[in-house]
Amino acid sequence: MKRKTILSAAVSSVLLLGGCSVYMESTRPTPINLNQFHLGESRDTVIERIGPPGAQMKESDGAQCDLYRLYTKGYGALGKGSIAFGEGLADVMTWGLAEIVLSPIEAATKNAKHPINFCYKNEKLVRIERPHS
Repeated sequence: MKRKTILSAAVSSVLLLGGCSVYMESTRPTPINLNQFHLGESRDTVIERIGPPGAQMKESDGAQCDLYRLYTKGYGALGKGSIAFGEGLADVMTWGLAEIVLSPIEAATKNAKHPINFCYKNEKLVRIERPHS
């Protein structure tokens, strides 16, 4: 009876612990590839792709800049899927003990948002700036 209780507790622990890092990796935000935007593109097209800006400002050269905070670094869907698969496999192979290492690593490598300004003249994109924060 005691052996059955220990086995049941071990299986329950694996099920509860296993998957935290997999979930964290699979829900990590996908970064915006700034190379997809081209000079001369309309402001409406940019807003369609990334949403409305957090703020706007007018620059001394007359450009109107939309200010964003975007995820610009990290893995795309294929990279995230591969990492999540590897973490899930590690969970199974170690009975969930891999989570002791993997979950803190996932938390420490969380994607950060970076300031990005899209500047327009006559509603056409003239530059993308990465101001220092």
